[in-house]
Amino acid sequence: MSKETIFIERFRSDNKTLKFTGHYVEMPKELVNKPIGTEIFSEEYETGHPQNRSSDKVVMGNQPDNVAGYRDGLATWYWKNGNIKQKTMHKDGVPNGLSESFYENGQLNEKGTLIENGRRSDDWKKFNIKGEIKWQ
Repeated sequence: MSKETIFIERFRSDNKTLKFTGHYVEMPKELVNKPIGTEIFSEEYETGHPQNRSSDKVVMGNQPDNVAGYRDGLATWYWKNGNIKQKTMHKDGVPNGLSESFYENGQLNEKGTLIENGRRSDDWKKFNIKGEIKWQ
């Protein structure tokens, strides 16, 4: 991480399981001056569902000029069953570095390096649900 960051955990409102963990530069505006543990929902959150984002927001990567803050370092998303869904490194708000996605059963789905504004490098691999390489 290149800057001072805030570690954020988001939980699902239905069963309180972990949904996301990651480091942000600046506090998302929905949490400014709110006590620890304040719940926000995707319809309130600028980096949530795209229809709730104003047109000047960048969908992929939450660029540094996004007033809601931006990711820097490892961001992890989780399936409802608690298994990791995706792990992606970010630099200055842009996916950059190792990225892995997983099937709901925990098996590796895709793995590779993201470069230049979140584009995939040549080392990308896709696996089937049994863990066998489908393509690379």
